[in-house]
Formats: sequence, structure tokens, C-alpha cells
Amino acid sequence: MTTLVDILGAPRHRAALITEAVSLIEAQVASSRGLKGVGLRAGLAMLRAARPGLLTRAVERLLPDFAQALEPLYRRFRESPTTDFSVFLQQHGTEVVHAAMTTADARVARSSHASLNSGYARLRGAIEAELRAAIPAIGHLLGRHVSQKNGTGPDRAKHARGPGPWE
Repeated sequence: MTTLVDILGAPRHRAALITEAVSLIEAQVASSRGLKGVGLRAGLAMLRAARPGLLTRAVERLLPDFAQALEPLYRRFRESPTTDFSVFLQQHGTEVVHAAMTTADARVARSSHASLNSGYARLRGAIEAELRAAIPAIGHLLGRHVSQKNGTGPDRAKHARGPGPWE
């Protein structure tokens, strides 16, 4: 059986997936409200100013580890009666958030950049909350790149534009 790492890392998916993931993150941060939103927007703006392209590079680096962390869920999806991976991910949102946060935590722990570590530590709770809010969009994003169990693949017309941060 093909693994999720193989599917998401395949050249036909990887570049588009990274671009879409960066757009999703930017849209999610932009739609954040309140003090948490101000903090997230300020943090992202500082990252962009200090290191242009950092978000794209971060997604590129985290994608294989995130896909590996989701692999147990992907195996359960393949064994389940659910035929749509995006629906399955939405049904298991807590596990998706845990996989993403575990991946990010491990990456930050390996980093020697003190400013990255302290910024991440300050924003970690807000990031986790935003991930929970973004589960439907994350499910749609990954579902567009993973063939459905019936072999027909995702409905490209239905997902051509992709979900906004509100979906």
C-alpha cells in the first residue's frame, strides 16, 4: 500500500500542496480576531520581514514529518467505511491537531534559533487553537491530494477554488 508520505511527497502533489498550505496558513492568520489574532498577525509579519520565504520553507520542511505523523490516521481511513479522506480527517480533528503540534514541537526543539523558540513558545497555544479552527480547511486541502478509496480521486471541480478560512 502506498503511504501518505509517498502520496503527499510525490512531485505531482508536493509543490501545489506547499503553495496551498502556505495560502491556508496566511488566510487563517488573517481571519483571526481579538488579541490572539493581533499576536498571530504580528508574529507572521515579523517572520516575513526578518526572513522572506520562511513560511514556505517551514511548510516544505514540516510536510514529510506531518505526513508521517498522519500515517496511522491514513491507515485507519483505508480500513474504514469512509470513502473521503477530508471527511475522515474532519471526524478525527483532535488527532490531526495533535499530529501537527507534535511535528511542530519536535522541529522547534531541534532548532538552535533562540528567537524562533521563544516566539513559538509564546504563540503555541494560539497556533493550536487556530489549527482546531482550520480542521475543515486542512481536511479539504489534504483530501484534494489523496485519492479516495473508490479509486476515482477527489472531485477536482468541487474543490477547484478550495475552501476559505471560513469553511
